[in-house]
Amino acid sequence: MSDPLLVDQIQIEPGSTGTRLISKDSSTTALSLSDPVSGDLTLADMVGLQKTGSLYFVGATAPATYTTIQAALDAVPVSSSKTTPSLVLVSPGVYSEALTVEKDGIILTSLGAVTIKAPSAGSTITFQQGGSSTPKYFRMESIRVENEYDGEACVELVGGSASEVAEEWIELINCDLVATGIGGYPVSAATVNKIRIQGGNWSESSSNSLLYIEQAAELLVSGVAGIYNSQLIYDQANPAPSIATSTYRYENCRMTGNVLVTLTTLGALEISNCVLANLTCNGDRIVTANSSVMDDVVVNGTVAASLRNCVRGTVSGAGTLAESTQTGTVAFAASSSETVTHAVEQPDTNYQVFPETELTESVAVQSKTTTTFVLAFSGAQTTSVGYTIVRTQF
Repeated sequence: MSDPLLVDQIQIEPGSTGTRLISKDSSTTALSLSDPVSGDLTLADMVGLQKTGSLYFVGATAPATYTTIQAALDAVPVSSSKTTPSLVLVSPGVYSEALTVEKDGIILTSLGAVTIKAPSAGSTITFQQGGSSTPKYFRMESIRVENEYDGEACVELVGGSASEVAEEWIELINCDLVATGIGGYPVSAATVNKIRIQGGNWSESSSNSLLYIEQAAELLVSGVAGIYNSQLIYDQANPAPSIATSTYRYENCRMTGNVLVTLTTLGALEISNCVLANLTCNGDRIVTANSSVMDDVVVNGTVAASLRNCVRGTVSGAGTLAESTQTGTVAFAASSSETVTHAVEQPDTNYQVFPETELTESVAVQSKTTTTFVLAFSGAQTTSVGYTIVRTQF
């Protein structure tokens, strides 16, 4: 018996058009198969097909059973669920369809480059309760969704009071959402439960496109590039879906537009490791940003905002703002003391002020409150004093 042949990858017919490889997936270490028709598919993906309750294959030619994605979705039984899912595999191509998802437990994934494009005005993909089933769980992977019509959505989630839509997550994984119409929506959701958006690039959408989420129990947006504007709304006085909580999170996202959040009585927003334009906070809840870069921050109402290790522009508003550090300068014109007013009120007095001056005389910090503090010399001075505000308690 001869020793095994050890290679990093094998290229099949290297002289022909396109690349065909047998290699290792760099992220999972699984055996990976790649060709110009099917794209990349790991052995783990194919083995995973055995774990699904049903398999539906979409493509233009045999051996595909269905020529449209909607036909495959319609064929999924009402018994499908997250624990016994139905897998819809889509072969490469552009599918001009407006999809309606009303069944539960569906995994929709591509076998190469797949684009779903709205054929006319209306959402490209709509999730809603059906006559005898509800899409509590749905997962879509590595699919491009386009909508070129003004005011329409690539993906729309429609719920209502006590709605069970997305009760076990609607997941959009590594999907490129392209809303090119004026005022279009990559995702629009109202009164539904849990939404997870992970990976993908939305930068081909119009610059006035809007990620719109209202009355959702939970939203996680992670690792998405090219998000333009976002609006997040929750008001406990309004109808809620079946899960009556509200947590919104952005993680590791690059957003070129503004984030507007309005949370009343219930809910919280957390932003971590993100880049965005302006952040405007309305309502009376908690907004936290960690290790993020943003332009101007407005804290309205009675919002309690915290910025930990963030870089920002100006701040304003009637709420409260706690920051790891803030800096500023105050001018003394033949005066012995000057009062500094916080641009936004502090939540408490658990902060420290470190003044800096070129004079040999030290500067004392006096009368520290949530709205002001006083810097004082022993006698009148004409100079500028810089200061750094440091907070260790949030």
